Order: sequence, then C-alpha cells, then structure tokens
Amino acid sequence: MTKKSSQDMKFIIYTTPLDFKIGGVVVLHKLAKDLIDLGHKAMLYISRGDAYENIFCNEFATMKDVDDSTIVIYPEVIVGNPLNAKCVVRWMLCDMGIHCSKEIGKTWGAEDLIFHFSSFNERHDLNAIEILYTFWIDPCIKNKKLSRSGSCYLYKKASAFHKNIKLIHPMDAIMVDQCSMEEIIEIFNQKEFFYCYDPYSFYDIIALLCGCIPIIYPITDVSKLDWLKTRASFQMHLKRQDNISGVAYGEDDIPYAKATLAYAEKEQSSSLEFEKKSIVNFVDKTDSYFFKDKESYPFKTVEKALKALEWNQSLSLDESLDHIQLQEQKIKDLQSFVKQQQQEINFMRSSKFWKLRQLIKSVVLK
Repeated sequence: MTKKSSQDMKFIIYTTPLDFKIGGVVVLHKLAKDLIDLGHKAMLYISRGDAYENIFCNEFATMKDVDDSTIVIYPEVIVGNPLNAKCVVRWMLCDMGIHCSKEIGKTWGAEDLIFHFSSFNERHDLNAIEILYTFWIDPCIKNKKLSRSGSCYLYKKASAFHKNIKLIHPMDAIMVDQCSMEEIIEIFNQKEFFYCYDPYSFYDIIALLCGCIPIIYPITDVSKLDWLKTRASFQMHLKRQDNISGVAYGEDDIPYAKATLAYAEKEQSSSLEFEKKSIVNFVDKTDSYFFKDKESYPFKTVEKALKALEWNQSLSLDESLDHIQLQEQKIKDLQSFVKQQQQEINFMRSSKFWKLRQLIKSVVLK
C-alpha cells in the first residue's frame, strides 16, 4: 500500500484531562500547541473525559480521526495501542518503572518510535535516546523581590528514587505537595529554601524562577553532574558547562547555589531555543521515519530500546524482593508525610497571612 504524503501528516496526543499540577499532562497539552504553532495539524485525544476549553489546544480527536497519515503520541504509561494507530510514538516522560510496569514495553509495537523527555537514568547512554523536550511556565511564576525567611519542601515521587529517606528540611518547613499552584508561587516568593526530595520534579525550576533556592535531596551514589545529565532542562548546557546556577544538590552545595542564584533566570531562558529545536527535530524524524525512508537514519525504536536500555530484562528474584520492599517503604513514607502534611497545611491556613489573603480575596470578589 502506498504511504500517505507527509503533507497530510497530523499528530494526535493521547492524554488525560489537563491538570496543572501534573507535569506530564501539562507537557502533553503543550506539545499540541507547539506543533500547531509550527504550522502542523495537532489534536488531543482525551482518554478519560470529554473535550474542554484550555489554553493549549482546543482541537480534539476521536477514533474517526485516526488514519494512515496520523502519528499518535502516547506517554510511557499507556499499555498497547488503544487507538490502533499505524504510526506510533512512545514519549518517555519518566523512567521505565516509575509510573508504569517495567514490562510495559513488551505491549508496544517493535517499530514504534521512542522519544525521551530526558534520560532520567544516569546509566543510560545519551546517544541511545532521542530527546523531545517542551515545557510551560505559568506567567504568574516570577520573583516578586520580597524579603525571605524559612523553608518549604516537596515529597511527590521521592520514594520512587530513594530507598531510605532521611529528612533534611527544618521542622518548621511548609510542605507544598497539596497546595495549589497559586499558593506554591506565593510560598516560593516568601521562603529562602525549597527542599525537594523528588529529583525529577519541575517544581525546582519554578522555585528557582521565584528566587527560592532549590535543595535537591541527592540520589545515592549519583553525583550532581550525573544527575544534571539526566535532566531535560540541562541538555542544552551539556557541552558548555558542568553545573547549573542557583541549585543545590544536597546541603553541602547550598553556598554554591547562593553565590550563583543571580545568574539562574538568564540561564533558564536558554531553554526556549533548545525547546524549539527539539520540536523541529521531532517533526523531521517522525516525518522521515513514517512517510519517507526508515533507512535514512538510525531511528530509536522500541525494538532497539529494549536492548540498549535493558527494558527486555525480566526482574530477578533479588530485584523483585527489592521492589516489594521499596513499595512497602513508599507506603510507610506516604503515611508519615500525609500526617505531617495535614498538620502543616492546617498551620498554614490558620496563619495571619492566610487569613488576610482570604479576606482580601473576598473583598475583591464583592
């Protein structure tokens, strides 16, 4: 059968409804906007729920829109090929096994293309992956130049990356996991330090842009540079520098973060250029692979990833036991953090600042 012309090419991004607190869902929506802005046809397919108005893309797909000219983009958590598409891209928004089973790759097509938001794993060869990077910054995220004191912290996916977590934040630090984005921005503009136990959360960048120093809880046996190499936001700096301004990797790194904080905003702005190049590269690669010549480039497919990234290895008995112990530790950590979190949220909402803020909002609404 003759392939459709790449001029008919369209993209359908498979996603759940927009939630600004879930980074993966946000970038799936943002990718649709990026593709449209570059002149391509892009639509969202909402897996759970109906179409809705949003700031990124208001073109929504149904099964009828999937044809031979359609490239469907699935996040890594999706089993199989729900839309039965012929042209499939798997976008790794997190490392295999964090939000999905390590065996999920076996449900994908061997010739599906693989793109990574970042490497996420210091053991991965950067030459074995293809980066697809985009991000969205809420316009309200900015440094208000207020006086600062105290700390806040985030737990989020911490247990997925750390086996034994020893809390390093001050006891009076505010937990922000369940706060709204509006509340988080205000907290980041009041606090001096942000202790981040999740090494792959975009909240450290948000804190940085608000002038609050992120202190990343270090991953065992992983240096700061090796961790940075796994971060999408550092990919554009790989050949130019070996550190990032304003970010501390562990408490011993705080003096460096303080000394370089003033350069952080300018450094982060360079991400925009990298983002656009990444999107253009993605379009070129998918166009060539699905509609032109698969032999023209060593494309990163599921079949190759299963070998290069060791996705095809079943868990050993020791790994299975470690996995069970890790899950048990997650439950214990979550129970402890939920209790502490509720206490801190209650404290925050009972503060004079919170009451004054709510009073001002009620007056404005009237």
